[in-house]
Amino acid sequence: MNEYQQKALLKKATVTPELAKRNIDSWQKLITFYNKFSMPLWEWLTPLITLVERIAESEYARLFRGGQSIYHLIISTKEHHGLEADDHCVAVLIEKNHPMWIEYHIGYEVVACQTCDNGCDVWRIVETYLARLWYETKAKDRTEGANLL
Repeated sequence: MNEYQQKALLKKATVTPELAKRNIDSWQKLITFYNKFSMPLWEWLTPLITLVERIAESEYARLFRGGQSIYHLIISTKEHHGLEADDHCVAVLIEKNHPMWIEYHIGYEVVACQTCDNGCDVWRIVETYLARLWYETKAKDRTEGANLL
């Protein structure tokens, strides 16, 4: 399934109301966590905080769980906290004086990665990886052979 078909599938995605609430809560907790880093010493985290806020305000907050490892963002379709060795996830990493990079993981293996310097459309990259994440973890078995477009 190509990227455009995966994005079309993601637009139709649903979860239970209970899971949607837990996922939305995970994004609110992330906002609270990252707001602790609002002092000038941590201003290099601003692009990541902006991304977290944008996801929290979007429909993606209902579908995906947000988490963090140190100050890196981890996005999954897990119903509860905690990734296991073979889980898929999207990681958004940022370091001081370095570009942001977005990774797609299957377990501990990085299977796709894009860096994002100033002016890069990080939202487009994250959306593409989220579509892949949804397809590979939630929709793949139900859509094999289906004509989605």
